[in-house]
This record gives sequence, structure tokens and C-alpha cells, in this order.
Amino acid sequence: GTLYNWCKTQRKNHKEGNLSEYQINQLEGLGFKWADQVSLDKLWDDKFSELVAFKKQNGHCNVKITSSKLGNWVDVQRTKKTRGKLAAGRIERLNEIGFTWG
Repeated sequence: GTLYNWCKTQRKNHKEGNLSEYQINQLEGLGFKWADQVSLDKLWDDKFSELVAFKKQNGHCNVKITSSKLGNWVDVQRTKKTRGKLAAGRIERLNEIGFTWG
């Protein structure tokens, strides 16, 4: 719809540096999210699926941090949990597959 397209345009303009500080502050004051949450959720789900496949192949979830983007993602999940910034549902999903937090 029209609102979706407008939001998409604001995100694009922000990414390209085409919004004034005033415009950014006004949007953020309304709770505007610069990233499309649906896209972020899909990215998380895709990486989770990658981790499930890794575990199936290797028998564990201990991806080397330096070895791949998946390793980096795993590290970010641990950091977010430590900082209290990982959603409970995501923690639960990771726990269900035997994710190692430490």
C-alpha cells in the first residue's frame, strides 16, 4: 500500500543520507524503525535454519566465529543474550536445538 511505499522511501533516503537531522529526529520520535522488521525476522530465520543444517551435518552448534557469516551470527546471538537483547522466543528456539551459550 501507499504507507508501505512511503516507509520504504524513507528507509532508502536514510540509507543514502538524503534525510535531514530534523526529519530523522521526527521519524524516530514516532518510533519509526529504519529496518523493515519482516526482513530482519526472515534474515534471523534463515540463519537459524543454516545453524540447524550445520548441527545436522556436524552434530553440534559450535560454529567457528572466524569461519563464516554463520559463525559471526552465532557470536552475535550469544552477545545479545548476555546483554539481555535477545528475544525470549529466539532463546527458546536456540535452546531447543542444543545451542551452546558459553
